[in-house]
Amino acid sequence: MLRWLVFGALLSLPSHVWSQTPASELLTLEEALALALRANRNVENAALEVSKAEESVAAVRTRRFPVFHIGAEAVDNLTDQSFTFEQGVFGTISGTPIPPENTEITTQSGGTGAVSASVKQPLTQQRHIGLNIERREVAKQLADQDLRFHRQEVSKQVKQQYYSILKTQSALQSTEETIVFYTELLRLVDNYVKEARLAQTKHKAFTEKNTLATEKERMNELLGRDIRTPFRVQTVPDAAVLAVNPDTAVDQALARSPDVRAAELKLQDAQLGYKVKKSEYVPEINLELRYTKLYNVELIPDELATIGVHGRWEFYDWGRKRRELAERSASITQAENDQRQVEAQVAIEVRERIRKVTEERERVGVAELQQKAAREKLRVLMNQYRVKTALLKDVLQAQSELEDATNAYEHAVLSLWTARAELQKALGEE
Repeated sequence: MLRWLVFGALLSLPSHVWSQTPASELLTLEEALALALRANRNVENAALEVSKAEESVAAVRTRRFPVFHIGAEAVDNLTDQSFTFEQGVFGTISGTPIPPENTEITTQSGGTGAVSASVKQPLTQQRHIGLNIERREVAKQLADQDLRFHRQEVSKQVKQQYYSILKTQSALQSTEETIVFYTELLRLVDNYVKEARLAQTKHKAFTEKNTLATEKERMNELLGRDIRTPFRVQTVPDAAVLAVNPDTAVDQALARSPDVRAAELKLQDAQLGYKVKKSEYVPEINLELRYTKLYNVELIPDELATIGVHGRWEFYDWGRKRRELAERSASITQAENDQRQVEAQVAIEVRERIRKVTEERERVGVAELQQKAAREKLRVLMNQYRVKTALLKDVLQAQSELEDATNAYEHAVLSLWTARAELQKALGEE
């Protein structure tokens, strides 16, 4: 009887009490997730980091190729220059010394110019460059894992926010039903206590509407769109009991977790860093082709073209490289320890999330039974009150118990949905 009374009264309520309007967009959980993964700002920034890492890899690869340089120089001689060539300095021809006597040649002050171009191809540095390319590729893979982490984190946040909206809407609907109950009770009997409870319940409904509006704004922000965008949510099917083997789940998480993969990549980066530092012991050798053209000069050729091999080697560094290698070796050990720690943390988290989902599922079952019992008790007492066989205080007490049971059930369902979202993230799902 009470159910039909409530239903009929709800139909008569003005449209402004409803939190959803037909004009609002129906936003399913799947659509919300797809929109967030496409437009969320954190995900977009993480994707840009991947793009930056790709450009960095491509930039380092160019160091394998020849280096082209061109230069120009213009100088002005402030003083005259004098060159003295002693007699016979260039030898003799047919007994005649060249030059036949001491000769002095002077140059006048003025401008001198030079243009040079060179092509230099690294030779022994190719291994060093290759190792740096590998490190940049590892950094790019780390950016990929960071993008996966942000996608999983945003997916979890969207699910939790979606569930929170559903919970608030359910609580608002329950509060509106309570308003109808107290309104009907006031019609049956005049009492200041009931009027106070009705006013308190209306205030609660007002607060829940404000909470719902804020939650929808947060959801829109997660989806990367205008926070004022109106939408409606769709009820999510009740979560079934998960039949998950903890060992299998841990293996899945270790294979898919971006944290585990990031730890592996950091170890790989530390190992490459050691190799890069060790490669600095190899002398730098370049094959270089150079051409130089001089302008407004005398005594020496104004063109010069050479090809040769140029080398450079720091044969003594006061133990710097050895200490830097020791530092890189310690970094490898740290990365190995971090990797084992991350794997252990992932395993612990997965098992904990599985237990949490099971606990929350049991809690929902208990809360559901308590809610049904409280609703039936109120129905019976309401009927008894109509025929004057029950006291008003007992009806009010039963209504309060139903409100508490409903709140407990809604909280249990939200906790279950949240626990499932956290488990899905721990398993590496989006």
